[in-house]
Parts: sequence; structure tokens; C-alpha cells
Amino acid sequence: MSQVLAVTPDPSAAAENDGWIRIFDGKSLEGWQALSNPRVWRVLDGVIHGQDTGSGGGESPESLLFYTKAQFRDFECKADIKLNHGGISSIYFRTAFVPGFAPAYIAQANNTGPGPRTGSLYGRVDISEQLVPDNTWWTQHVVAVGNHIRILVNGVETVNYFDPDKTYTEGYIALLHFFPGTVVEFRNLMIRRMSAATV
Repeated sequence: MSQVLAVTPDPSAAAENDGWIRIFDGKSLEGWQALSNPRVWRVLDGVIHGQDTGSGGGESPESLLFYTKAQFRDFECKADIKLNHGGISSIYFRTAFVPGFAPAYIAQANNTGPGPRTGSLYGRVDISEQLVPDNTWWTQHVVAVGNHIRILVNGVETVNYFDPDKTYTEGYIALLHFFPGTVVEFRNLMIRRMSAATV
């Protein structure tokens, strides 16, 4: 996986009729809540924009933005993500609704910062190669059914993992802003529920 992956097309409206639900309306943060450092999140030009405003008085800018309208057990989720140079973010899933770094599975988004790269299942399956250039939209796709976790970056599978401990079985979706200087954007956030019979 040494090549840079080309971005896939945006999910179509027709996909919504196949069980997909848009969880961001492109206009507001309705249904979303940050328990720590909400100042970093806003809607800008139709995307969820995460950036430290510098108004925290030296407070660390780490923040999770939770989708609060539902919890999910077996599902697949897609989001387009863009990161600046050195920025670090991720999609938390099956996470608890608590301040700080909530316990969860973590689909890493990190193209040129320190640590595991985009496409990793943080702490479980680490990707070391850079798959996406800085300041470029890509599609992150997470599939979680039972203890089976898959992650795809622009349609290319990077993780196919079975958790023998079944660590997290149900919870919220959340977006991470991490590191001073990180600028992260999310658009086309979609989710659909699944079951073992559909896999």
C-alpha cells in the first residue's frame, strides 16, 4: 500500500434509500455535542470544521464531537475527511459519551503527524505508510458487525480485524480534534445499521 489513493465519489442521494442516513445536515451542529473544548468545532462552508481558536487560555485543544441522536451496535459509517500537514484526527465508534478520551474503537486519521497513519485501527492494527496527501479529501469507511471491524480508505481495505475480547459492543459515533495546530474537516457523514445476516 505504498501508492497515494485517489478520492472516491461522494455518496449519492440514491444511497440514502438503501438504508443510509445522513447525520450531518451541512448547515449546523444539530445532533452533535462536544463535552470538552466545544470551541474547536463549527460549521464552515458546509463542512464540520475542527480547529483550535486559541481562545482556551492555554487549555489543551483535544475534543470529541459526539453524534448524540443514537447509539450504534452493528453498522457501517462513511465520512469524507481533510487534514492539514501534521494534523491528527479520527472517528471514534461504539464510544461512551464521556469527557476526555472516551473508551472506543478508533479509526485513525493521520497523514503526516506522529503515530499510526490514516487507515489504522488505533492500538490494534497500525498502518505505517502514508495513504493520503495533506489537504486532500478522502473517504474513510468503517464497518463494525459483532467483533468484526473493517476500515477502508478510498475503497481500499486497510483493516480486517476480529476482536477476541469483544471490547466495545455498542455506543456513539464521535469525531476527534487532536493536537494544537490540527485543522480537520468532515463532510458527507453517513451511517446505516447492519446485522450479521447482511454481511
